[in-house]
Amino acid sequence: MTSRDQFQLEFDFEVASKVVSPDRSPNWLNEAVASYESGRTASEVAQSIGVSDYLVLKWLRREGTQIRGGGGRRHPPDLRQQLVDKYKSGRSMRSISLETGIRDVTIRSWLDASGVPLRPRSSEISAIVTWSVDTVAAWAHDHQAGISITAIAATHKTTKSTVSKLLRHHGHKVRRAGAPAKTPIPPKAELAANYEESGSMEKIASEHSVSVWVVQRWMREYGLEVGGRGSAPVTNEEFFAERTPDRPKDGCWLWHGSLTPPGYGKAMWREEGQTSVMGAHKMAHLLYCGAVPDGMVVRHLCHRRRCCRPDHLEVGTHQDNADDRVNAGREAKHRNRNARRDQHRDNESRLKSRIEKDDETDCWNWRGGGKATGYGVMVWNPRRQGEPRSITTHRAAYLLYRGEIPEGELVRHLCNNKACCNPDHLELGSVADNVQDEVDAGRTRKGVDHHRTTLVGAEVVRMRELRATGWLHRDLAAEFGVSMGAVAAITTGRTWAHVGGPITAPATGTGSGNPTARLTEDKVRRIRSEVESKSATHQALADEFGVTAGTIAHIVHRRTWRDVE
Repeated sequence: MTSRDQFQLEFDFEVASKVVSPDRSPNWLNEAVASYESGRTASEVAQSIGVSDYLVLKWLRREGTQIRGGGGRRHPPDLRQQLVDKYKSGRSMRSISLETGIRDVTIRSWLDASGVPLRPRSSEISAIVTWSVDTVAAWAHDHQAGISITAIAATHKTTKSTVSKLLRHHGHKVRRAGAPAKTPIPPKAELAANYEESGSMEKIASEHSVSVWVVQRWMREYGLEVGGRGSAPVTNEEFFAERTPDRPKDGCWLWHGSLTPPGYGKAMWREEGQTSVMGAHKMAHLLYCGAVPDGMVVRHLCHRRRCCRPDHLEVGTHQDNADDRVNAGREAKHRNRNARRDQHRDNESRLKSRIEKDDETDCWNWRGGGKATGYGVMVWNPRRQGEPRSITTHRAAYLLYRGEIPEGELVRHLCNNKACCNPDHLELGSVADNVQDEVDAGRTRKGVDHHRTTLVGAEVVRMRELRATGWLHRDLAAEFGVSMGAVAAITTGRTWAHVGGPITAPATGTGSGNPTARLTEDKVRRIRSEVESKSATHQALADEFGVTAGTIAHIVHRRTWRDVE
């Protein structure tokens, strides 16, 4: 306790001492503590002294007295058992409460803690005596069949409260007002006989056109042993069959399981111990038609989202699925004005509307939107399989006027004008052909104009001169800070062809016929001899002859210098 709290307690005690009745004894504080510990409440002690409950509780804490929870009365230990015995003997909670002054709620909590079942009230007892168990069972059957509590009460000339209380008293469930009627529960004997005969809840569920979970609920209500999830479907076929019980010859197979917010069936696909959620129509296609290709969707030809009949399903693109919604009148009400305009305009009109013809070059220049690289872009409707909705204008022109584009081919511009859409200026080719067109047109970056170059023209000329004097590729690579492949390309003229300097022909000989070889035939024979006799290691020979240990290994294993014996 802090000094501030201690001061507050002393101040409160001093103030209260002045307002306490003068006829109290000098030991009134000790008497108050003893009175509280005997079972009186803090309110009763405060009333006898003439102060507030708050001050009494503070004084009790100051004297070290343990405060009871909520300031309630402390009852004798054997009082609870006495009241429970009185209730068991037939006394009502109301009479016991009036006799002892303890609330009904407290007595009810003691009975629940002792495991004593509560008896119905007098009105409920009179209702139980009036109506037999068979009558209540008939009410429950009618109620599950769809008859409301109000109709049952009016038929039997009783109140709705009596009907509801009797149904709950006998273990029957009462449907809330406005809830849909459930399937009538079959009699217990019939349900048990069917389960014992078939041993499967799927057959019972199919006979009554309900799910397996409803059958399990029926059996639990009757107290029958369900056997856990042993009868639940374990294969995808059983799972699908359970939720499509109605399969007419010509109509749709409607899904009777859970649904997604848009209205499609929600199915669980089990494979290799893994469970995944998918649409019920997709599950039907997997079971009866095969796998769905990547990037494709399963369409409903009948326009019913709950349908899972394989004959009513077909694989298509996302654009095909969107077109199905448009044809079925299920498209969005608010759509972009340009999208509606483009929907009713064919691709050729859309292409020609933004073309400007150049009389000098005979190019059809695209004046609409395009890419940063210079190619035009337009919307192609309907979307082509495997391609996005937008398409470059030169590909669109080729499709409209020349024909299909084979897979792996691209459309080249013979006029070297990326904005041109004239079909006479277009031709099919490979990626290499397109790159060569850029090279021939001088549109490729080379030399110092290339963004990844680390050399300049003078360094290239110097590199070629040093190579002509006998420098090796590895030495040139270390000197100029490039790779050996870059050195070979530069010195042989494959790159930097526009820069001067002596060009060295690529070395094609092997062994001693290679002009860049550092070893001779005598040195190769010596290397193999010393390695076979184990008189020197690979690294020691490499250091001696100025080559790498890998070169020594290639010579020993005859990957190189094979012509030397």
